[in-house]
Amino acid sequence: MKSTLDLIYTAISAAVEKKGENIVLLDLQELFTITDYFLIITSQTSHHTSAIVESIDEVMSKEGLPPIRIEGEYEGGWVILDYKSFVIHIMEPDVREFYNLERLWARAKKVNLPDELLVS
Repeated sequence: MKSTLDLIYTAISAAVEKKGENIVLLDLQELFTITDYFLIITSQTSHHTSAIVESIDEVMSKEGLPPIRIEGEYEGGWVILDYKSFVIHIMEPDVREFYNLERLWARAKKVNLPDELLVS
């Protein structure tokens, strides 16, 4: 079975394939008990959000890990995919700037992602 980070990297690859941008992974293990990681991805439009969500859902389901729940509306600019040990936030730029999760969780460690992972 893949590790949590390997599963997150699988999700990142699916997002990058659909041109997800400004990808940030926050390690919350020392701060939060509900989940270990937040993965934050920028999408440009509701259609783009939908494409990223569908791509991630497809690859994760193939890994035997469908989301526990999906929250948000594509038209609302923010969709959350909950995989229990990690939560993926797909946000349009204005929503991401407004909520600024990176600032909200500033005490979280930012995980350095491999460069090759971020190139489609």
